Amino acid sequence: MHPWLSRLRHDLLKRALWPARDISELLESARSPTPRDLQALREGLFALCAEDGSRCDARALFAELRTSAPAALSAASLDQFAHALEEAMAAASAPHPLAPALGKVLRLEALFAALTAELSGPTPAKRG
Repeated sequence: MHPWLSRLRHDLLKRALWPARDISELLESARSPTPRDLQALREGLFALCAEDGSRCDARALFAELRTSAPAALSAASLDQFAHALEEAMAAASAPHPLAPALGKVLRLEALFAALTAELSGPTPAKRG
């Protein structure tokens, strides 16, 4: 995996996706998430660390990461990811964020996969 994608996944995505997945699993098994589960979801978007060690949110961290994004990634794809982050943060900030926030946060995983595919380029055809 490209180092920039690895950093995006490690520094930003996993912090938001892991709590979202945990909450989804709880809901699928008909159990309720705890207040700590919901706090972890919010912290995964709002309590991150910038490169210099200062506290930041996902929006600021992605803006920082974006400055070193590989040239092969289109501005449109990066904009789409940034917009999805904004939506996830807005949903997680709402008084009752669970259902919309889960969907918005989990959508980031698909957009990360799209960035990965775009950076990888077309798959060569098999010879045969």
